Amino acid sequence: MLLPALMLSFTINAQSKPAYHHEKVPCSFDGKLTSRRFQLAGQPYTVRYGVFCAGPFSEADTVQAATDSLGSAQLPVVYHSQEQRVKIQLISGAKTQEIIVRKAMFNRRFAGQQEWPKIGFGSTSLERIDEQKRLLVFSTFVGYPFSDHGWLLKYSVDMNGVVSYKGLEDAVLGP
Repeated sequence: MLLPALMLSFTINAQSKPAYHHEKVPCSFDGKLTSRRFQLAGQPYTVRYGVFCAGPFSEADTVQAATDSLGSAQLPVVYHSQEQRVKIQLISGAKTQEIIVRKAMFNRRFAGQQEWPKIGFGSTSLERIDEQKRLLVFSTFVGYPFSDHGWLLKYSVDMNGVVSYKGLEDAVLGP
């Protein structure tokens, strides 16, 4: 009488465990830095910036099961990726200051938004240099894996390396 109860329990547990196919997404950024020279208050500077990947692989997105050409159901895919980060090097003479911009720096700003954990950093550009406030203003595309639709995250970096949020705009990459 105990044996059938154990068998039933085992069967329920075996059926309730979903199956997924896990896939690591390689980093699409090569870590190359774009360089730009400028002068601020008569002092020459060089700024280098670019996107790179670092850290452990973590869940980035889950795509539901599809069917192949024969109509067979495929397993849902869980994509894992490394965190995309922006490296900014501010060089003045022999002094080099390196600033790493991470998505976590903006978590408080986007707390409570369900989609924030699912998006990652993309291409980055130096939009302008504010000589009066001594700021470099950057924009970084943030969006879902495998998508050209997302937002431009705007932030500034002052000459002391302090990063400040400036805004978020809708964006579409590509032509």
